[in-house]
Amino acid sequence: MKSSSTSGVCLATATTESFVPGDLVVIHDALPQAARDALQALSDRVRFETVSAKLRDRLAHLSASHPAFAGGIEYLYSLEAFRLRSYSKVLFYDSDVLVRAPLDALFDAPGALLCCPDHVALGGGRRDARTFEPLSASDPADAAALSNTFNSGFFLFDGRLADGTCHADLLDMVHPRT
Repeated sequence: MKSSSTSGVCLATATTESFVPGDLVVIHDALPQAARDALQALSDRVRFETVSAKLRDRLAHLSASHPAFAGGIEYLYSLEAFRLRSYSKVLFYDSDVLVRAPLDALFDAPGALLCCPDHVALGGGRRDARTFEPLSASDPADAAALSNTFNSGFFLFDGRLADGTCHADLLDMVHPRT
């Protein structure tokens, strides 16, 4: 098999029809049409959603105020999953997640939002609410500290949270604090 990649790298996965139980939605910001065409050729269940103008605007302001965030604003594209209104459940996971077992049980689990803590919260730590940087154990307890942060690269939510209100509320939280 000859590579057609000019970068010399690839994203590889193995799948079956049962592994993708519904649509595959690709959330993107300016994914080239050739890439979309190639993905669409794989299945008629591939959909594309572009990042909303409101989120792009919020991220631009956040990056301008806090340049340290500029290199990772794509992580917040996951918020756009809450715009997917035609599903009873939505599972979002980053492209770099390696799925090693069936995910069927997640779709049957109770709860409106299932997510896992990020490495800071998992270790019992806290994050600065303004910079999102981890706080050291010696930092004083602060009401502006976040203690229940989660890894936004993998979560499942009930489709009822995609009513528009949750998405709007999440985007309202994306703003620079000075």
